[in-house]
Amino acid sequence: MPATASALRVIRLVSAWQKIRQGHVALNGLSCACNLGVGSLSASAFEQPMLDYLHDTHAGTPGVDGLFSKCAYVEGEAGSLNTFLTELAQLPTLGIAECALIRDIERSLTSFAEQHLIEAPSLRDLPQAEALAMA
Repeated sequence: MPATASALRVIRLVSAWQKIRQGHVALNGLSCACNLGVGSLSASAFEQPMLDYLHDTHAGTPGVDGLFSKCAYVEGEAGSLNTFLTELAQLPTLGIAECALIRDIERSLTSFAEQHLIEAPSLRDLPQAEALAMA
């Protein structure tokens, strides 16, 4: 995938993640968990599980492991999805493995936003990784 296309694609994911992090999580079909007296749940609470999923799925792939170390990832404990995405955007080119990683990130963010957020940012208008790889 060309560097410009890959960077733009991942920058859109950074923007989507930042919007998601600011969202409120809907629980059990209710409109918002903020004022229920059961404590509120921020979307950012799902950052570590998402990084764990990405690590479990893509660790050991050449070019991807370095992204985990750059975002200070420690399984189940630490890491920054924003840093991970920023580092991904700075890669000079993206191969098949990196395109698969982007697809998984898009699916994860889209699914989470659609299932759990009150005002979900749309990722549906992002160009598909395969189309950008052909550009």
